[in-house]
Amino acid sequence: MDRVRLLMVGFTKHCGGDIYALPNDEKLIKLEYVAYTILSPIIIIVGIICNCINLLVLSYPSVMKGAAKIYLRALAIADLCALLGLVPVLQRLNKVHNQTLTAAFYYAHLEVFLVEVFIRFSTFIVVCMSFDRYLAICLPEKFNDFHSTKFALKLVGCCFVIATIITLPLIFIKVPCILTERHGLELWDTKENPKVTHHYLWNIYIWCYELIAAYGVFLIIAFCNLSIIGRFQAYMKKKNELHNTTAQTIPENGAIVKSNDGNVYIQKRKQREENRLVFTLQLIVLLFFLTMTPSVALSIIYYTTRDIRDFFRFSVLRAVGNNLLMLYLTLNFFIYSFCHKQFRIAVKKLFCRCFNFN
Repeated sequence: MDRVRLLMVGFTKHCGGDIYALPNDEKLIKLEYVAYTILSPIIIIVGIICNCINLLVLSYPSVMKGAAKIYLRALAIADLCALLGLVPVLQRLNKVHNQTLTAAFYYAHLEVFLVEVFIRFSTFIVVCMSFDRYLAICLPEKFNDFHSTKFALKLVGCCFVIATIITLPLIFIKVPCILTERHGLELWDTKENPKVTHHYLWNIYIWCYELIAAYGVFLIIAFCNLSIIGRFQAYMKKKNELHNTTAQTIPENGAIVKSNDGNVYIQKRKQREENRLVFTLQLIVLLFFLTMTPSVALSIIYYTTRDIRDFFRFSVLRAVGNNLLMLYLTLNFFIYSFCHKQFRIAVKKLFCRCFNFN
């Protein structure tokens, strides 16, 4: 037991400092209450429910097939695991977490790591989906070489391995420490590990990690989706021009005869679906940028600028960044249900079956 204890604690003893004191600023207390006691739990609960619905719907054989289904399943699992990993984070932020040695070890070495692994895994899956659509629309001659169930499974596995490797250093940013000792009872907490976080190599790692894993991913997603949008718009423009020339014929008497109403209805319905797809792709790019930017700035400021984490403005940025990140993990369900007609039909059937609607 002593060996296990030494392994978990290392050479750290007492926490020290006032970093664990409750905030005295009334504005800060209200901010944290609204952000982490009201908003965050709601977002996490909705996100967990939505991703569970995602997995249930994707278990239907009639809903999608092949690589697209694998990517969407992996995305739902990644988002669900990230949201579940955020539950202990909320417990700690609301000061309702356990203060045992085991809990302190988890909060020191696994809390940030597990959440970040699945967030990065989720973003890499979005990259795979964007690249898959890009090949289908912009490079159809190469699409069949990559669009297969076997290749998708391998790619998902590679995404998880890469996400694990690049986030592995995060297990060293904190260490367990004794907060207080009363009547032989030890209360444990965590503190920052300055041997790691104050090293110049750590700053280099944080910059590379955030710029490559966040903005690098964003640039790839933006390039793929904007290329698809450009190709779609060019296709729709050409199709409309062709439709305008063929939708009406001019007989000898000069009268204009329009095509039948059924064909017009089908064409309008297809156009609505195409417009919806373009809007969805634009929304994915915008959502990714808006939700990831505050968290990237938060991480860089926290580890490269010392003593700023006590300021109210930084706390506001942290609250906004954390809640936007949770929102990103939740909104994927609504984006893809908006895009895929089969998905929407399956969700409707699922709710009808659950509530016994006709």
